[in-house]
Amino acid sequence: MVRDPSAWSIEYEGWLEKQPDCTCGVFTVTQQGEDPQRVEVMTTVQIEGMLAREMGKEALSDDERSRLLEGAGRRLISECIEQEGRVRPMLYLTGQIFRSRGAERRLLEECGLL
Repeated sequence: MVRDPSAWSIEYEGWLEKQPDCTCGVFTVTQQGEDPQRVEVMTTVQIEGMLAREMGKEALSDDERSRLLEGAGRRLISECIEQEGRVRPMLYLTGQIFRSRGAERRLLEECGLL
């Protein structure tokens, strides 16, 4: 089932630390005519570290983390809508998103970090 995510509004609310090794971007997602839904996009320090190294750094700053979670979160939410026709309350930014060669760099470019 392929759905058009343009009928949905995706608003980034910010990020928070869920656990010492896990951060989460918080989004409000609304389909036209429906109640808003809260969606959390989780990532780990390992994923953040891998992306920081791609940028030539040891760690992401708070601003870089926010930009990464916003960009990657919007992408994951849109993909979920396209594939499933709905959103899930929790999505994960995992190594799976980096299946193709150069995916890390493309994601950082999409988020305006490179």
